Amino acid sequence: LVRSPDRCLRGAVGSPRAAPASSSGRMPKAIDVRLEASIDAVMSVEADIEAFCDAHELSPRTNFVLTLVLEELLTNVVNHGYEGGEGAPITLRLSHADNVVIGEVIDSGPAFDPTALPVPDINAPMEDREIGGLGVHLSRTLTRDLTYTRVGDTNVVRFSIADDTPPLKEETQ
Repeated sequence: LVRSPDRCLRGAVGSPRAAPASSSGRMPKAIDVRLEASIDAVMSVEADIEAFCDAHELSPRTNFVLTLVLEELLTNVVNHGYEGGEGAPITLRLSHADNVVIGEVIDSGPAFDPTALPVPDINAPMEDREIGGLGVHLSRTLTRDLTYTRVGDTNVVRFSIADDTPPLKEETQ
C-alpha cells in the first residue's frame, strides 16, 4: 500500500490520519477517519493502521490481518458500493480493548450485506469457480466476527480481530 494523504477528507469526523501522539508521547487509542471513496485514499490509511498497531503493541500477524481485511472491505466499497465513482465518503473507525481490535466501515452506497454472500467453493477447480466473493470470505475467515447493519441510508460493517496469537518464532528473536 502507498500513502497518499491528500486523498483523504478533513472534516467533522476526524483528520485523515490518526491523531498525533499526545504531549506525554502516547499514541491515540483509536482511529476515526473519513476517506474519499478512491483507491488512493484506501491505500493512504496503511500508515495509520500500522501506527495504531504499534501503539497497541499488536502482533505483526494482527497488523497483517487488520490491513488485509480493511483493504478488502474498503476496496469493495469503492469498486462495488460506489462503482468506482470517487468523492463519496467512507468512514473508518478502529479501537482496541482487551486484546481485541474493533473495526467499523460505514458508507452510503446501495444496501449490500457482505455476510449474506454464499461461501465460495475453494476446493473447486479454478475454471469452475464463480468470480468474486473470495475477499469477503477471507475477511470472514480472518476476523472473529463480521456483521452488517443497514442504518438509514448507510451500510455499517463491523468486525473484530483477536490479538491472541502468540508471535512467530522469528518475531521473538
